[in-house]
Parts: sequence; structure tokens; C-alpha cells
Amino acid sequence: MLRTVLGFFRGLWTLAWPWRLWVGALIVANGVLPLLFWERPEAKAILGVFLIGALVQMILFRLLGFVRFLGIGHILVWVPLLPWLWTQRSTLEPGTPLARWLLAVIVLDALSLVIDFVDVARYLRGDRTPALTVDDL
Repeated sequence: MLRTVLGFFRGLWTLAWPWRLWVGALIVANGVLPLLFWERPEAKAILGVFLIGALVQMILFRLLGFVRFLGIGHILVWVPLLPWLWTQRSTLEPGTPLARWLLAVIVLDALSLVIDFVDVARYLRGDRTPALTVDDL
């Protein structure tokens, strides 16, 4: 399992620097900042979905390598989460750190979904060469 996790992160490191920054922003917004707002159900949902999506991506990486299809890990979990998060905005006081973070998560994850849908479509149309596999380690 450790080999899979390390390989996955090595695959992220092979991305061009703008994509590494993008992935870093997603990790901070979805995997770190929820801990600052842990008392809120939105934070628990975001971190839980982030971990489930990461698990799906790790399993897919183990099976397929670092391919465009990994985006399905985000699609499966963020598509149901984002509409719910959008409805939760009305329960927050505007301009607070919590409200700003929640809006940032919604925007970042929605933009990421656009990228993920394109990547998965490209994979399904034949762009299946992995940038890295577990065997490359």
C-alpha cells in the first residue's frame, strides 16, 4: 500500500508546475482547512469526501497507473457534495472565514470537476497511456 501511495504522489510530482500548484490548492482546501472548522458538518463532509476520493484514486492508480481516468475519483464524490455545500452557504454569516473557505472549496472543486470531466472523457476516447505505474517505482 505504501508503494501505491508514494507512487501516486510521485505521479503528481511529474505534473507541470502549474498543475502541482493546483493540486496543492485542492489538498489544502479539502484536506487541511476542514480541520480549522471541524465543528461544522460541512468541514466533516468535505474532509470525508476528500479522503474517499483519494482512496478511489489510489485504487485506480494501483490498477491503471497515473492516467486521466483518476479524475473519476473526484467526479464520484464531488458531484453530489457541491450542490449540498451550495445550499449551506445561506446558513453562514457572509464574510466570515468559514463562509469564505466554503465558497473557495465550491469554486476550486467545481473548476476541478471541469478538468476531471475532460480528462475522463479523453481517457474513454483512448488517451490511456499512464505517466507512471506502480511497477515504475
